[in-house]
Amino acid sequence: MFAIISGLLALFEGGDFAPRFGDARLEAGAVQLSPVEIGAPGPEAAFFREFALRVEGGQLVALRRGDGEPRWTLPLREGLRPRYFVERDGTLYLMLYAPGGTRSGEARVRRLALSNGQWLPPLGIPDPGSGEEVAAVLAAERAVYVLSFLPGPAAEYRITNFRDGSLAWSRRFPFRRRFVPGRPVPLALAGDLLVVCAGPHEDLLALADQTGEERWRREAIWELRRAFVGPSVWTYSVKRIVAADDEPGRGRLAALSHVVAGPFAVRAEDGFRVFAAVGLDRDEYSRGYLTEGLVLEFDERGVPVSAVQTPRAVRTGLDMESGILWFLKGGALAFSEPSSGAREMIIFGGGDAVGRLAWYRDAPAGPRVQCRLATMPAGEYFAREGDTAFRVRFGGFVPDGEPGSFCLPLERVDLRTGVAETLLLSVPFGGHVPSAGEEELSRPTVIGVPHGLWIAGLAFAGGRLTVTVAGKQPLASEMTFDLQALK
Repeated sequence: MFAIISGLLALFEGGDFAPRFGDARLEAGAVQLSPVEIGAPGPEAAFFREFALRVEGGQLVALRRGDGEPRWTLPLREGLRPRYFVERDGTLYLMLYAPGGTRSGEARVRRLALSNGQWLPPLGIPDPGSGEEVAAVLAAERAVYVLSFLPGPAAEYRITNFRDGSLAWSRRFPFRRRFVPGRPVPLALAGDLLVVCAGPHEDLLALADQTGEERWRREAIWELRRAFVGPSVWTYSVKRIVAADDEPGRGRLAALSHVVAGPFAVRAEDGFRVFAAVGLDRDEYSRGYLTEGLVLEFDERGVPVSAVQTPRAVRTGLDMESGILWFLKGGALAFSEPSSGAREMIIFGGGDAVGRLAWYRDAPAGPRVQCRLATMPAGEYFAREGDTAFRVRFGGFVPDGEPGSFCLPLERVDLRTGVAETLLLSVPFGGHVPSAGEEELSRPTVIGVPHGLWIAGLAFAGGRLTVTVAGKQPLASEMTFDLQALK
């Protein structure tokens, strides 16, 4: 096998492969779009509705989307880079850190006005502990909530509330099990409740948003399952299941299960619902390979009202206005909506405690095409604005029927319904590409050759899709398409 691959690579070395990015077309059915902007990719950017932010030469540079012109620049202290948390009403919340993951020495959240690049007064954590670091920020209409971690032997996490830029309250909680750094932890606002789960084996905790007072706490939510009581009751519910000799949250289930995403909050007809997803493993040997996904739903009192098993394990989630978009293993997507609940007797029309998956979409199968060359995907890129998302699941290919174009497939997904369509970014090229035979896009046997192109980045904001295309040779392009014609 090594000899075959070496021979193929030797065959493809060199050559005169020359992509013409200026002639690229984005094809969606009968519609063909030309790029409105073409440029060389710069440093990794963060895209917002009106601006793209990049760090160049020790400065934070804001480029105006539409023409790519610099709008403002902001000097950064030597060696520091930004980590963006959230943007709301033109204010960007971020922190600065040193490369390598070490902290900058500031236990605070910086605020930046995107319109002019001016710093606003920062939100400082009161009496910060040694090594304390901000982990998440939630910006609401009049309040900002900050979650920070304090590592060490007596690990703790802290939630701080700022109102109108001033400290309102701050509370610290011990990690009940074990501190796991690096896991994304969202904060969810469910009416007048702030909900958090600070780690994969931590409690689901709800605090009063005005005072920080603890309203309710649910331990070991990975132990929850659907249950049923028959004669004279006839009711479904969601309850904790543990072995007789297991202490809740510390037995075999705790060793094999964990929270993987959430909490997220969604408004329902009767208030708010809180969602979280857990991963369930069978044993240590198959951990991560046969993991099953379970999505749990709670009401405002913290009462579990539904549970539904997902076809694939959950990786992470995205809070949307009407529900939660779940990213599953294998590139699948699922969308949860609030259920009707489970507490009424079924003879009176009560629910069955099964959570509502409004839609599920598996990863698109790799089409078989007669092609001269196929490349592996560089990653699973995803970009979303509103109810429309774009993602990359495959590499590129050169079809036999159109040997002068390199084709790069993308998928556009309607997040309201899960309906998707394939778009094709076609990049003409000059030169010769040897034939590699028939390849299935998801499993090409010829990879990494100098003639290959692949998508290396996606961004979607303001109705414009920016696609970064790269190759093994030192050639790359960043192309922006105006998608108004696709509506």
